Amino acid sequence: LAGEIAAAGKRLDGIKKTDKAAFEDWAKDADRMVKDGRRLRLEGALLEEPLSWETGDDPKGLGNVAGFKKSQPFSIHLHFKAPAEPGRAVVFSRVDAQNGRRGYRLVWEDQGVILELIEKWPDRTLRRGTSRRFKEGSAADVVITYDGSGVSEGIEFYYNGKFPGSRFLRNWADTMEDDFDSQAPLQVGGKAGQGLVATSSQDVQFYKRRLNAAEVQLRCTERRLPSVSKELERSCCAIQ
Repeated sequence: LAGEIAAAGKRLDGIKKTDKAAFEDWAKDADRMVKDGRRLRLEGALLEEPLSWETGDDPKGLGNVAGFKKSQPFSIHLHFKAPAEPGRAVVFSRVDAQNGRRGYRLVWEDQGVILELIEKWPDRTLRRGTSRRFKEGSAADVVITYDGSGVSEGIEFYYNGKFPGSRFLRNWADTMEDDFDSQAPLQVGGKAGQGLVATSSQDVQFYKRRLNAAEVQLRCTERRLPSVSKELERSCCAIQ
């Protein structure tokens, strides 16, 4: 019996060493995945590299990128940090101010975000948003998807990979008659108008298709892989 116990102990030690080595390889790979955004580039991404900007940055025009139409599914991901003070902010926009603000934009107000698809402001739009999900100064990974149906219910929101819950959704009547496609340039960062506050965002990416739930989880998890690997490492050491 003593011999069997000793042999089992050796096998257990071998398993621990093998598992630890495998875990360390996984943790290193997780760090590389986060540092190298191209490793996690999903199909349909429209930007070569994700965008980032801080509250003090000047507005930046990016030209004719991320243009969409009412019949086209699309998705947007960003790690969004709400302004430190209450108010209203345009996170990014692609609207033609000389043509009834035709286009689209993402707005932060009432501790939530709103996607506005605009044929002519404010009479002909598709709008849907959330509220009471962002306290001032807080941050989260946000994914917004649109299914190309031409109705606001085709717009869905995810916060850190999860639906916010119906009680946090904001809905407006659908009044769009034609389309919201625009030739205006995409603009990010800074304050988009008088009386607005500035925001900061990281890892902003646009997709020319609707991401599925698994892809949303991936986009919202990749930023946390280093912290996840450290937590697993602590757990692994605790049971040795």
